[in-house]
Amino acid sequence: EELADASVVETIRGARGALSAITRGTDQRLAVVIGPAAAHDPAAVLEFARRLVPVQQRLGGELLLVVRVFLDEPGGGAGRWSGAMYDPGLDGSFQLNRGFRQARQLLVDIARLGLPAGCLYLDSISPQFIADLVS
Repeated sequence: EELADASVVETIRGARGALSAITRGTDQRLAVVIGPAAAHDPAAVLEFARRLVPVQQRLGGELLLVVRVFLDEPGGGAGRWSGAMYDPGLDGSFQLNRGFRQARQLLVDIARLGLPAGCLYLDSISPQFIADLVS
């Protein structure tokens, strides 16, 4: 299992609090959700997040960077790719167990960098598998 350790939990908890304060206006920073359009290549998404770490460190007083991680695709469906969580092999095999584990590992790895992650929930089933790792 891709379980959250104390540092991951603290990153997520802290980011949730900060994002709440930003939306309430009690934190004057700007929340910036930034990242690739799809998480079909977890290594590339993680490399992108690694490159954001020094930016967050440098601009953390003004910005809160949130790594956008799209794990399912809004354009997915009949004849189209459904996203990394549902078809991690990009081959129509729909290895859901592999996809959910891969998604959780990616979110844990991003949080271990000290960065929060955000995603778009497109159904009512998948959030239960990843919501604890999303800021």
